[in-house]
Amino acid sequence: MRHLTAALIATAVLVVGAGCADTTAEQSAAGASAPAASSSPSASAAPDAKVCEDVKKVHLEYSAKVSDLLDKETNASKQGDTAGADALLAQLRAAAVEWASKLEPIAGQAQGPELRTSLANLVAALKQYNAGNGYDNVATTLKASRETTDTLIKFCP
Repeated sequence: MRHLTAALIATAVLVVGAGCADTTAEQSAAGASAPAASSSPSASAAPDAKVCEDVKKVHLEYSAKVSDLLDKETNASKQGDTAGADALLAQLRAAAVEWASKLEPIAGQAQGPELRTSLANLVAALKQYNAGNGYDNVATTLKASRETTDTLIKFCP
């Protein structure tokens, strides 16, 4: 059951990371074919341009890290290596704490209330996931991940 929980949360993490990667790719593609003025952030997003850049970097870093840990944890579990899978699950939880600690100061810098709130909610959900309180915290983290992805797509072109 613990390993299913790890798989669910890691899926959410990967969705958030993929959302960030997709917006970066879309932005690059748009910049190549659109005039310079249309590829710059809108006036409302401009104050958070640095926040968006920093959040994307953190998400991409931790998406890769969590994906790697999840693959290893899943393989260990499939091979019946319960001790190894448990150790990797502990590393996944530690990665959630690291991710939250890197996002927290960035969230505090966000000027837009929707972006700031979304990032703060994700930080709280990652911290709650680490607490290991069962499926309720997985659902909270999944919801926060989806909302953060939607918000990043909306405010971080």
